[in-house]
Amino acid sequence: FGIDAGLANTIIQDEALYKLVADACAKTNDPNTRKAIAAFIYDPIARFATQHNIAISKISLSASDIVTIYEDILRGKITHQLLKTRVADLLKGSVTLAQLYQEAKGNDSLDVESLIKTVALEYPKQINEYKAGNHKVYGFLVGQVMARSKGTADPKKVNELLKKRLDRYNSD
Repeated sequence: FGIDAGLANTIIQDEALYKLVADACAKTNDPNTRKAIAAFIYDPIARFATQHNIAISKISLSASDIVTIYEDILRGKITHQLLKTRVADLLKGSVTLAQLYQEAKGNDSLDVESLIKTVALEYPKQINEYKAGNHKVYGFLVGQVMARSKGTADPKKVNELLKKRLDRYNSD
């Protein structure tokens, strides 16, 4: 699966876990997706199952569901951050895949521009530092926008829009 030997040895110790990983990895030809899928199935899925004394075979996600989720992360239909924050609810069955995708769709309409404006108003010192050539503050500004979105904004969109706004400041 393209994962390190330690993780592979752990996965093969549990027959149901190995079957889920093998079935999911068999559904994609991309080695990076396989590696990500194997890691995702192990942590947080297997960890959640162990902590809650749930058999892997009883997890509500199928191998196909897991592959679809990861391919959709790569396509930008859902963010990894949203998945990370909602995986326990998904595995417990308190949220369905359809609800998760609806939540992701709602996050698309999140007004990232207004969050960026708010951050710019709250952190004029960092904006001025950026304008003066200190690009180290960029990560801080991205973090502030993400924090205001409670981690649900698409990081690619945040980076794209923040970069455009900061470039506009530099041309002023």
